[in-house]
Amino acid sequence: MPYRQKGSPHWYISLTSGSGRRLKRSSGTADRREAVALEAKWREELRQQAVWGAPARLSIAEMLNRFLAAHADKRSARSDRIRAVTLLQHLGDGDAYALDRTAIKGYIAARQAQGRKPSTINRELALLSAALNEAIADGYPVPPVVKGRKLREPEGKTRWLTRAEVALLIDAARQTDQPALPDWLVVAVHTGLRAGEMAALQWQHVQGGRLTVPAETAKSGHSRTIPLTPEAQAAIARQPLRSMFVWTHPDGQPLKDVRGSLERACQITGIERITPHVLRHTCASWQVQAGVPLYTVQRWLGHSTIKMTERYAHLAPEHLQEGAVALAGAAVDKPASVYTA
Repeated sequence: MPYRQKGSPHWYISLTSGSGRRLKRSSGTADRREAVALEAKWREELRQQAVWGAPARLSIAEMLNRFLAAHADKRSARSDRIRAVTLLQHLGDGDAYALDRTAIKGYIAARQAQGRKPSTINRELALLSAALNEAIADGYPVPPVVKGRKLREPEGKTRWLTRAEVALLIDAARQTDQPALPDWLVVAVHTGLRAGEMAALQWQHVQGGRLTVPAETAKSGHSRTIPLTPEAQAAIARQPLRSMFVWTHPDGQPLKDVRGSLERACQITGIERITPHVLRHTCASWQVQAGVPLYTVQRWLGHSTIKMTERYAHLAPEHLQEGAVALAGAAVDKPASVYTA
């Protein structure tokens, strides 16, 4: 029978395949009756596979819906649903077993003709690939046609702000309708937290001059603790104790989105419009420019791989020069920091 899983509003279903493999997935619904009906449908499909030795029919739409239901609690669930609609619009709701590389090639060509960037197409194909792989794991012999079709993505420019620009932005933030924005900006730049991590920050996460991002709010799924600068400590200390959250509106409701107020501050200063993520880039850029090793920056930001941090390596070319001097046999005053370009 469907069961609840802590922290999720949806019912979960647990079944056993003919091979004895235990299958656990979200039903994608908070309605128990719908979950029971879905469980019966899935159980019958497994029975037919075991009795007749042939896989049940699987349409592209059903395959995508299965994947979306199983991962309804993902951070990217909303974006995944939008990508799934796009995939269906171009591929059609045909037989998932009939998918081939020609169909994928046609999909890529159609999206490119619409002016979509390689990164956008790659994310759509990644969703399709994940749905195919999960279907294969569940016993459906669908072809892994997306493998090797990833498009080359041009290296994007990472935007960050200078200290003078940040100072101007903080001053302009005092003229917006969001009283917490000036201090929010200080903490964002001095911690590099993602916007979602800032919104979920609670008082219990700030102790002893350190800030902890718990695993449940971290994008990587791993908690991390970073020291707070005096400026960040002072900015947090200025926040009134209205609720369990550090950042709130004057009425005590959590402050979840500052983009509108941030855009207004940019208009006041004449700085080109930025998103909260630019402040995260700014934190990393300042650290690298100050000689902080990339590995340390990676741990600070909570990047899952060093490759994500390498985008900032070009900001410290003088450290690459130290490496050249060391290889030439010349003495250096301090150990060379190795950065991967």
